[in-house]
Amino acid sequence: MYFNKFEIETINTKAQNLETLKKIVFIGKIPTFPFNFDYDKKTFYGKINNSNFEISPVIKGRNSFSPNIKGELIGDIDSKIILKMRLHFSVIVFLLCLTLLILWNIKYYSIYEDILILTLIYFITFFLYWKECQKAKVNFEKYFK
Repeated sequence: MYFNKFEIETINTKAQNLETLKKIVFIGKIPTFPFNFDYDKKTFYGKINNSNFEISPVIKGRNSFSPNIKGELIGDIDSKIILKMRLHFSVIVFLLCLTLLILWNIKYYSIYEDILILTLIYFITFFLYWKECQKAKVNFEKYFK
């Protein structure tokens, strides 16, 4: 379930883009609790294959709204990078559980103010997610333009 999709056209070849990715993405083993983990001064962390990659931005502190990015390199000369961004799985599960809890509450107690609260939580979540996606996109684009 990807919510944002961006395309970045570059004048570099696929191999040059892959080398740039390797320079900005930490591909080592990430610890279970990375509170003060040093990512070798890299902007993203994740996995890189020949033409696909799955990365996330390195965030100082904790931020549940930072997107998970799945990308693909297309074309050999004048290649194109396609980025697909989605919310972290734990945020989606939290929203689903919260929605079920509020719907159960409405069914048995008929408190319709909960719908307003749920709508507000969804609005805030998607607004903050969209804002983080824009930051990640700008941060990613500066290495390929």
